[in-house]
Amino acid sequence: MIFVDKEGMMSHAVSFSVFLKPWRTMPLPELARFIHVLGVTGVELPIRPGFQMVNLKNAFWRRVTGPEAADVTWQPYWTSGRQGLASWPRVAQILMQRSYAGVVCLTAEYSDETDVARLIAEDVAYARSLWA
Repeated sequence: MIFVDKEGMMSHAVSFSVFLKPWRTMPLPELARFIHVLGVTGVELPIRPGFQMVNLKNAFWRRVTGPEAADVTWQPYWTSGRQGLASWPRVAQILMQRSYAGVVCLTAEYSDETDVARLIAEDVAYARSLWA
């Protein structure tokens, strides 16, 4: 597949899309404008049968019980691409080695739901830099 970005640059490797689930309350025209400003041309709806893609998000385990609790409880904390346990540079390297030419979906699912716009903008820029 060959894609052309908003600057007219051709890329044969990857196309980026954004998953809509985190923005359930944002009106669709407003969401479309926001995603366009990010330079992302694809929007991935929650259900697309038969569609294959790489889904990138990141998390780390956060302890939710105190340090001396009898039963220790951990929960995933959904964070930006640079901050979690998954190595996005390693994922990009492997995909490029395998000549992956499909969609890379950035899910925009973060535990800090108050800062989604900043976090997804950073993740889009970071992901693009890995395939540059």
